[in-house]
Amino acid sequence: MKGGESSRRAVRHQQRGLPEAEWNFVSLGNDELEVCVAYEYQREKAIQTRPPDHERSNLEHDVELARAVEKITDFDSGLSSQICRDCHESFVIPVLYPEWPDKPYLSIDSPPERKRRGRLLGERFASRDSLRATLSTMSDEDKLRFLLNKRPNDIQITLCLPKGLSREAYTSLLSGLLNFISPPRELTKPQGKRGSPTYKRDLLRQLAAFRLIERGGLKRTEVINLLKYRAQDGLERRGQVLSPPLGRMRKIVSVWQRLAERSSPIVERLSGFTK
Repeated sequence: MKGGESSRRAVRHQQRGLPEAEWNFVSLGNDELEVCVAYEYQREKAIQTRPPDHERSNLEHDVELARAVEKITDFDSGLSSQICRDCHESFVIPVLYPEWPDKPYLSIDSPPERKRRGRLLGERFASRDSLRATLSTMSDEDKLRFLLNKRPNDIQITLCLPKGLSREAYTSLLSGLLNFISPPRELTKPQGKRGSPTYKRDLLRQLAAFRLIERGGLKRTEVINLLKYRAQDGLERRGQVLSPPLGRMRKIVSVWQRLAERSSPIVERLSGFTK
């Protein structure tokens, strides 16, 4: 009986204009969770922050500008872009996926295509992380040689350093340049429990609950039944099943917003540095 009721509710929500691809993430494999979380949370943030008199949010404008500056027309063309090399994953994924934000992640082509993109993106980020690890082990002489030998797609600039300044003064100047090109990030990639598949699935279920209540018009008890929240899923805390999703979702979306805001300003700097 309960299963039949859940099915009827699912149909009713689809009739209300909330397709299943917007909330049913059960079929996702662990290898797609990280991309899906970034894609959908940034998408929800864009939807929630659209001004009443505008069709696009600031984040959507930043993504469109990044695509235009870097001439990104599809996923593959964006893999070698400056955005992919320098920006946080939460901004890179919306830029690289041309379907964002108009389509839900689950409606992108086919599962094999989604997995192909995820694999290539993982390889790209792994290569970037590997380079960072290599740089950290270089001697000062090797670092200087690295900086003086231009590679394809590198940013090339000319520095004018006055003579006779103290080490502290040079450090201050170069620090200002680095902060301008690549603003410091307060938030890092989740590790441990927060990087686990279980945690990411919980994030997606919280997003599903938010959408079903906010746009699907469901009651809290209906959402619990539809998404099959159970204590053994780690979703019950001190007797409260599914803490009010609206407040929690807005808090989570604000975290992703801060990440994107730290990455998107680089778009405006690219035209001034790139040759």
